[in-house]
Amino acid sequence: RGAALWPALGSAAPHKIGQLEAREREARVTAAQRARKVERERTKALGQLEEAFRQAALPWPPAEADGSGPQLDYAGVLRGQCLDTVGCSGYLPATHLAHAPSLAMLCVRCGCECSRHEVLRAPECPPANGAAE
Repeated sequence: RGAALWPALGSAAPHKIGQLEAREREARVTAAQRARKVERERTKALGQLEEAFRQAALPWPPAEADGSGPQLDYAGVLRGQCLDTVGCSGYLPATHLAHAPSLAMLCVRCGCECSRHEVLRAPECPPANGAAE
């Protein structure tokens, strides 16, 4: 008598889910958690970049680079759009921050590391006149 369960007002029967539905839900939850983590890291990185630019007496946000095309990262790899951020139109390196070398790998537009931007191939240069092929 004392251990009987009483249905609550508006309660419904338990919803049973299958393994496929459980896996899909787990994947959605994991993806949402990853997105929130990436966003927290981006916000933190952009705050650090802003502070470093202000310390160096540089304007924030920085002006667009000459030729708004793809930019080279610190290792000389041509980088394109961010794989994590929709609003990032392409990698823009944090230049002129000698006092904060740990920020050299970050994109000024989105705050993500250069490795999170697509790798582009450098355009083929035609051979110089008279050069052997």
